[in-house]
Amino acid sequence: MTDKTSAQAQQKFTNLRKRLDQLGYRQTLGLESLPLVEKLFADLVHTTDSLKNAKLELGKQTTETNDVESAIEPYKSDNAKLVKENNDLHQQLIKQKDESDAIVKELKASLRKLEHENADLKFLNNQYVQKARQLEKESREKSDRILHLQEKNFHAVVQTPGGKKKTIPFRRQRMEIDTIVPESDGPSRLVIPNPEDPYIADLLQVADNRIAELDREVRRLNDEKDITERKVKNFREQVDRRDEEIERLNRMLDGGRPSDVVALEARNRANERMISHLNIQIDFLQQKNREMDRKMNEALATRDEYESMSSKMNLKTRQLEAKNKELEYDLNDVDRMAKRLQCDKEIVVKEADREMTEAKDELEKSRHELEDLDQVVAELKAGNQSLSRQQAELKQQLSVKNGDLLRLEELLDRVTEDKKRISHRVNKLMTNEKELVLEIERLKKKNGPALTKKGKTSSKLDAFIRSIEEERNYYRDQADALQKMLRGEIPTRSRSPVRSRSSSRAGSPVREAAGTPTSKSDKKTVAQYETVIRVLEEEKEYYKKEYEILKATKKTISSARATPTK
Repeated sequence: MTDKTSAQAQQKFTNLRKRLDQLGYRQTLGLESLPLVEKLFADLVHTTDSLKNAKLELGKQTTETNDVESAIEPYKSDNAKLVKENNDLHQQLIKQKDESDAIVKELKASLRKLEHENADLKFLNNQYVQKARQLEKESREKSDRILHLQEKNFHAVVQTPGGKKKTIPFRRQRMEIDTIVPESDGPSRLVIPNPEDPYIADLLQVADNRIAELDREVRRLNDEKDITERKVKNFREQVDRRDEEIERLNRMLDGGRPSDVVALEARNRANERMISHLNIQIDFLQQKNREMDRKMNEALATRDEYESMSSKMNLKTRQLEAKNKELEYDLNDVDRMAKRLQCDKEIVVKEADREMTEAKDELEKSRHELEDLDQVVAELKAGNQSLSRQQAELKQQLSVKNGDLLRLEELLDRVTEDKKRISHRVNKLMTNEKELVLEIERLKKKNGPALTKKGKTSSKLDAFIRSIEEERNYYRDQADALQKMLRGEIPTRSRSPVRSRSSSRAGSPVREAAGTPTSKSDKKTVAQYETVIRVLEEEKEYYKKEYEILKATKKTISSARATPTK
């Protein structure tokens, strides 16, 4: 049993050693570490297989991800357009709301102003009515007083010269005097008793005017306070709308810029707006505080003056003291409010400084990211410009190709017409060729025809040879024209059958054969004709093949040019 176990261990050791050597692990291995190394090797093999499988899965997922990204790229662009349009609409809506709020605020302010003016006019009307009633009452009292005095005056006692006194009630007074009053030497002056010192009345009037002025000032301050509160409320509504828009944009920016950076920027903007708003409020309240201090100093000065004359105007002094106390309470409230706002401002400023330091770090990171993105955008713009230039060049080439295509189509129409004409002539030549062959066979059989028949046969052969030469020249010209067209030249239709006929006649061996003396034998003449006809047929077939090849080449070129146009 022990030998078997040791043999198995030795076998395991040998196998493990071989596998380790295959993998490049040539370090020494002891028998006591065999189980550990075997487990580690098994884990290594399992890990390697898992890594291979993971790489395969990663490759598949990468391809799938690329496919999905390429599929959703149009949707992303459409989504970006829709998001931009939505943001523009939201901004327009916010602007419209702000404008409508401003208009409503102006209308409300004008309404309140008109209401205040209406109330003031009603108050003045009531005062004038009361004053009119008071004047009517005073007028009645004065008329009653005048009547009473007149009744007393009617009981006047008049002393007559006889020394008797006589009372005449309720009659018109009559007086009898001894002498008139002597005229005075100096100018007559109306003796007016000195009035009492009007200083007290003037002080009361000054105090009343001051109180009325302070009341008007208090009303004005209250109106300004109401206006300020309405403005603050309106600004808060605008800030709430801005915050809602920022939250909506933050939700839309999920997946784009980091939400922490966007939220931090939004908080920073909100804190800056709050700080500026608080600074404005503090400046406004400090200004109001200075005005209140000035007014309080003036009120204290007037109060000191009133206290110096308290023996003459105790009632008015008490009223002024009450008013001064109310103003002091108001000023104390304003001071407390200013101190509280100052404390709030310091707290907010400290908090904003702390957040600004954090925001600077975040913005620095964002700036680096934006620089990288700007570089990528610049590269993309350069690529876009190169593509635009290539597109312009391709458009220019396309216009040139379109012109060539139109020219080739025109040439193709002409070639088609020529082909029809050529096919007609080829058919005619085939019939002539058959007739000529039959005539040659018949001449061979006869082998000695008459001169008239020779003349007819020679004339027919000359005509046939001329027609074949014309066909050869025509196909040669067609081949040259197509070669020029393929090289980019415009072919000229300077192919006249008169020229071809003249040229064929000039260089035709038939004329040479016709110019030979009639003393030659008929066999030699027939052999010459057969040789000339064979040569012309070969040339015709050669140029016909060249024509067909060039025509096929033209078709392939036109199809190749039409493909990029589509």
